[in-house]
Amino acid sequence: MQNKSKYFITGFLIGASVLSFFSIFQKYLLGADPFALIGFIVPVMFGGTAGATIAGFLYKQQEMNQKLQQKIESKTHNIQQLLDEKEMLLKEVHHRIKNNMTVIRSLLFLHTGTAENDRSNTVIKEAIAKIDSMSVLYEQLFQSENYEVSSMKDYVGNLMDKFSTIFPDKAHIRIQQDIQDLQLKAAVVFPLGLLLNELFTNSMKYAFEGRKEGTISVRLYKEQQRAVMFYQDDGIGIPAAILEHKRNGYGFKLIDLLCRQIGADYSIKSTAGTQIKISFDLL
Repeated sequence: MQNKSKYFITGFLIGASVLSFFSIFQKYLLGADPFALIGFIVPVMFGGTAGATIAGFLYKQQEMNQKLQQKIESKTHNIQQLLDEKEMLLKEVHHRIKNNMTVIRSLLFLHTGTAENDRSNTVIKEAIAKIDSMSVLYEQLFQSENYEVSSMKDYVGNLMDKFSTIFPDKAHIRIQQDIQDLQLKAAVVFPLGLLLNELFTNSMKYAFEGRKEGTISVRLYKEQQRAVMFYQDDGIGIPAAILEHKRNGYGFKLIDLLCRQIGADYSIKSTAGTQIKISFDLL
């Protein structure tokens, strides 16, 4: 209330002073008595009234702005509280999912030492590799500021490191990587991870049989408006009979399915090892 009175009084005085000044100046120019009582009171009262009215309007405007600011601050505080709660919930969910994936992976890994035959052991390792494909992407997306895209350079590097631990008996196999840092959508990255998993597993299972050394190389690069992933090993290659009837095998069916999922073209060659080129549009 006190502030409101100050606004009106100040407005009145300013309005009265301004209008009185112009009235006195005008009368002085016209040669009239600038301080005549009636001629002096009228501009004082009129100017003061106008000034007080404007001051009242400004006061109401300021009052409305203050109320609006208080509402905004209150809403902002509530929104921030909700965001903090959701952030805590998301972290808790992330922690549990990560733990569950780790537990599943560990349980499967324990079975690799108790499997009755090599075939069972291989199936378990393939399952572990698929879990790793999901786990690496999930971890990377959670740590990223943008959940929709992911860095292929980080993803492929982490993924190949994970894959290598699944085949400790193949530690002598060298893995070469040349990955451009393409930012791809998660819906594309995950099928690429599964493709790499399938190719890497096949190389480890078949390509270096009876050999102590070998090399696997993975390249990912941009070619015009398409991304290209080139996978190669210098193993024994794929037998011509299998390559000719590639549509019948599980591995080739999976590669075909995953490539169709991301709209990719692919080609397979088997000269001095196995070479697979996968290309798809950059969206």
